[in-house]
Amino acid sequence: MKSRTNIAFLLASVVCASPSPSQNTLAVVRSSLRTLEVRLDNKEAVGGIQFSLRSTSDVTLETVDRIGRTSGAQWMVASHRANDSTVNVVILGQTQVAFDAGSGSLVRVTFSEREGATALRATLANVMVASPKAESLAVAIIGADWTPSPAVAENSTTRRFSFGQNYPNPFNPSTRISYRLDAPAQVELSVFDMTGREVDRLVDSYQTAGMYQVEWTSTTGGVRPASGTYFARLRVGEEVAVRKMTLMK
Repeated sequence: MKSRTNIAFLLASVVCASPSPSQNTLAVVRSSLRTLEVRLDNKEAVGGIQFSLRSTSDVTLETVDRIGRTSGAQWMVASHRANDSTVNVVILGQTQVAFDAGSGSLVRVTFSEREGATALRATLANVMVASPKAESLAVAIIGADWTPSPAVAENSTTRRFSFGQNYPNPFNPSTRISYRLDAPAQVELSVFDMTGREVDRLVDSYQTAGMYQVEWTSTTGGVRPASGTYFARLRVGEEVAVRKMTLMK
């Protein structure tokens, strides 16, 4: 890939639910209670990918993180949330790099479920996969279906923490974010904007059981972000919870 602007993506020509061993595959996988991963299994070099992740109305898509094969600095992941049930993602190399033949996750998307939902689904659409020479590559597309279990509910007895709504909300210029740990754990508390970009990391440490309160002053490096919707994401071990916040000016 010579540059981002040189890639003329063409729509992938193969879409099926049961790919053969020789096919490239792009799949949605539910990796934990509240996270989905998009994974690439490619048999040939891939220079760039574009797709839309869509969910049923009972699923709200929230934040997008680089993981696995895109976690290196040489890869750029740009995301845009069209609405709460669709997120558009473009993955390009910053330099002349490609995904060599292999398998692994590209992005992780956190989500929440509407109470009372019975059958849930996430699918891939508008998939475009290109070789390092900007040639269209065939790819099989696989979605994910699942049925909510009692463990998914916010009041689940298996959850090791509770995560309250920030207060005040809406807020200007600061708000307090509270949570409780029922057992010691590695904790990560971050703030994301509507595009899925992390704008501030408030906590990233191992913490003991107890109540915690963190203030977000809505500034990053001395710069105040634009007013609008933000997401506070709490990760405790492998469990994730997200709260929507509104910054007003």
